[in-house]
Amino acid sequence: MLKSLKIGNFKCLDGLDIEFGPHALLLGLNGSGKSTVIEVLHRLRRFLIGGERARDCFPASTRTKWSTSPTQTVELELAHNGELYSIKIELAPPNETGSVTLLYEQLKTPKELLARNHTGGQVIDVARNTGGVVSIPLELSALPLVLTLQPVPQQLPLLLHHVSDLLPFHLNPTRLDSVVQSPS
Repeated sequence: MLKSLKIGNFKCLDGLDIEFGPHALLLGLNGSGKSTVIEVLHRLRRFLIGGERARDCFPASTRTKWSTSPTQTVELELAHNGELYSIKIELAPPNETGSVTLLYEQLKTPKELLARNHTGGQVIDVARNTGGVVSIPLELSALPLVLTLQPVPQQLPLLLHHVSDLLPFHLNPTRLDSVVQSPS
């Protein structure tokens, strides 16, 4: 279950912090960012699970025009099998060609750091892996790789599956129909 979401420097959302309960409803005026919240979850899923590049999921055009922060951040907390997991990504400002790279990525529980990918995607520290250092491309998430390294807790592959189920649909506002029923 999604517990919280923090978004920094993504379209109209900068400094957004949402806490979710068992049921959540996003309400607001037109243009207030409701669809953008769903969009960032969809893009995060594509990046973490789909193996897509940062520049494709979070291109320069998704930066908040008025933000003073050079980086773009997304943090989410998930409850899964009685454990709380935190995922955080931080993306570098676009370079001269408009390409975006990963600066920082981490997966942790309140008790333990499970994985951290830092220094622009060059090094990944896996807390339970004796090897400790793996080189990966600058634009890809390392979390799927972390889950293939041993020994990793068995619940982590299930966690990634859970993240992929977080947003099993693609939002297409042009195909949404609203049905209004009057009370009888």
